[in-house]
Amino acid sequence: MVNMGQGGCDKECKGKRVSASKRTSHAIATDVMWAWGWEPQEPYPGAGKQWACECITCGVVAPKAYYVVKNGLGRCTSCSGRVLSDEEARRRMLEAGVEPLVPYSGSRRDAWKSRCRECRSILDPGPSLANIERGQGGCANCATHGFNSAASAYVYLLGHEGLRALKWGIANSERRVINHGYEGWAVLARWNFATGTEARAVEYQIKRWAKDEGLRPAVAASDMRYSGYSETVSLVQVLLDTVWCQIVKFADRDPDVVQPATIKALQSGSR
Repeated sequence: MVNMGQGGCDKECKGKRVSASKRTSHAIATDVMWAWGWEPQEPYPGAGKQWACECITCGVVAPKAYYVVKNGLGRCTSCSGRVLSDEEARRRMLEAGVEPLVPYSGSRRDAWKSRCRECRSILDPGPSLANIERGQGGCANCATHGFNSAASAYVYLLGHEGLRALKWGIANSERRVINHGYEGWAVLARWNFATGTEARAVEYQIKRWAKDEGLRPAVAASDMRYSGYSETVSLVQVLLDTVWCQIVKFADRDPDVVQPATIKALQSGSR
């Protein structure tokens, strides 16, 4: 006899429901891998299965299990044992939004006196490079401004007339594009999403496409006060229309916000 509301099977079916509730989606798994420095090269196979991923730092491709990386045990062994130059160490700190104020000590574990590129606070003792590589962020004062995958977010496309360059990225609030605006970047378009996970999935596809096309960053990390240099590209390399169409393709729709005057000014400057 089936009791009301209990269902007819309490073994096999219950097990399947529990299993389904614990299953991780491709988007969420990709988000976690990215946070730990890995770029998946194939569809998500499952938490305990080997997943071909590329190290964002050194480019090595290695099999990684999602549950291992999620628990903090899947850092790149190629990177962990490699001695970094002062230049490379500084580049990683700059990309994370902090500007080193003293030379690199040579140890990833040492605190590094820095300045936050967002709020300009002096961080002393500053974050260690190891913490930065773990995705912990650099400035405690700006921690609340970090990207939230669970909150609503958007993908933006910016243009810079002086640099003749484009920049894409993701954000939850207006502060991100406002800060870039101080450096001459203007909004061309934006695509709104219900969650940051959706926005990050689109950003991931843009980055992958740019890499496959051989597009190089238009500026150096040291030239981007508010970080994000790796999401830039020169209009000498690619047309605005080409990048625009790719984002539309990955987002599967036209932008929610378009700035025709800014677009016209950027295109006029290229003639």
